[in-house]
Amino acid sequence: MTDKPTQTRPGEELNLTALQTYLNDTVSGFGTIDSVSQFPGGYSNLTYLLTTNNREYVLRRPPVGAKDIKGGHDMAGSFGC
Repeated sequence: MTDKPTQTRPGEELNLTALQTYLNDTVSGFGTIDSVSQFPGGYSNLTYLLTTNNREYVLRRPPVGAKDIKGGHDMAGSFGC
């Protein structure tokens, strides 16, 4: 069974302006975000497929409202390309 990305669920959209700025500042040669879709599976963090003009990336983020939850949603230090 393969988890295929679909439309982003309502309420789980990304701030594309802020994300584009952050990734351009953080990832060398990131490019321009052309599309965003969301993987429907998973149990802890929200997972997205970012398609840019030159490659694809997978982005994970804690679920909405998880700011005070410790443990499984902790994304600090998880960034990698």
